[in-house]
Amino acid sequence: MIDAQTLVSGFDARAWQRLVTLFVPGLASRAPEAWRLTPESRGGVLLVLHDGERVLRVLHTLRGAVAHEGPWEPEATLSTLADATATRFAAALRLGAVASFWERLGARSLVDDTPFATVTLVLGVLRELLDDGALQVLPRPPRNIPSPPLDMVLRAWDAVLADGHVAALVLFDGDHLDTAMAARRRGTNLDRLHGPEDIARMVGPLGGDFRRDYRVIRAALERQLGPLAVGVYAPTETFRRLVRGDGSVDWAGAVASRDVIIDPMPPWVAVGIGARALRGVAARSQTLLGSLEQVGGFAPFARGLRAAVERAASVDLSAYLGFDPMSVIASLLRQSTTRPPDAAPDDTR
Repeated sequence: MIDAQTLVSGFDARAWQRLVTLFVPGLASRAPEAWRLTPESRGGVLLVLHDGERVLRVLHTLRGAVAHEGPWEPEATLSTLADATATRFAAALRLGAVASFWERLGARSLVDDTPFATVTLVLGVLRELLDDGALQVLPRPPRNIPSPPLDMVLRAWDAVLADGHVAALVLFDGDHLDTAMAARRRGTNLDRLHGPEDIARMVGPLGGDFRRDYRVIRAALERQLGPLAVGVYAPTETFRRLVRGDGSVDWAGAVASRDVIIDPMPPWVAVGIGARALRGVAARSQTLLGSLEQVGGFAPFARGLRAAVERAASVDLSAYLGFDPMSVIASLLRQSTTRPPDAAPDDTR
C-alpha cells in the first residue's frame, strides 16, 4: 500500500509517537532508567533456534543471549522460555526455516507482482511454515483465520478505500488536536499520508468541540485531498480503549453516545457496529424474555420473540469471515507492553 512515491508529511516526533503508541504503547519513548530490567519486567521479542530435537540458541531483544540447554518440546519449550523471560512475543525457528521461507517465496514471486500480491505470498508461506512446525509464534495465531485469495483482498481494499478517496483518523486531547492522519489512495497504493500539522493548516482554527469541528475537518479534507470514504473523530483516550478492547467501552455505545463520531460511515463500518449493538441488545433481552416464558399466557409469544432475537443477533461479520476481526485485532493489541509502573502518566506525550 505504501511505496517510494508515497508522500508522508505533517508529522513531528510527538505526533508520530502519539499515533503509533495508540496501537503499540510499548513503543513509547522512555527515559533511560525506565528501561531498567527487573524480575517483573515484560517486553521485548524472544527468538529460539532449534534443530527439532534440541534448543540451539535463545536470543532476547532486551536481555541478550539467554542461557538454555535442553531438548526441544514443540508445545512446551517456547511457552516455558517466554514465561521465564517475561516475554509477550516469541518465535521459534527450526534450523533451515529461513532458507525454506526464501526458497518458497522466490519460487512463486514475479517481477511485476503488486505489493498486495507480495504480501499475500508472504502470508501464505508463513502459514505453510506454521503448519509444518518450522515456525512457532506466541501468542499463537487463531487457526480458523482463512488465507484469502488475492482477488478477495483487492475487492476488500476497494470496499474499504476506493481509488481517489481519503480515510481520516482525527483525535483530540481536550479542546485541541492531539494527533491525526489522513491517507489518500491512488491506484492500488496510498500516495499521500498527512499528519496533524498538515491537517491543522488545511482546516484552520477549530471551535474546541470535536462533535462540531468534525464537519469543518471533513469539508477541508475533501476540498484539499478528495472525497472522504471514512472519517473517525474521537478523544485519544476513548479511541485507545476502543481499539484495545478492554471492555470499558464498546464501539456501538461510543457511537450512539457520540463519544466517537464516524462521518462518513461506510457500510462495512455500519455492519460491524450494528452487529455488535444487536448482540448487546439480544444479551440483555434474554433475561426479560426468559422471565416472560414463565408466565403462562405470555409463554408462546416470549418463546417466538426470543428465537427471533437470537436469529437476528447471529448475523455477524464472523458468519461470513469465519472469525471476528475486531476481536482478533483487540486480542493482538492487548499483547503489547504497557508503560512501566514507575513511568509518569505523560511519558507518551
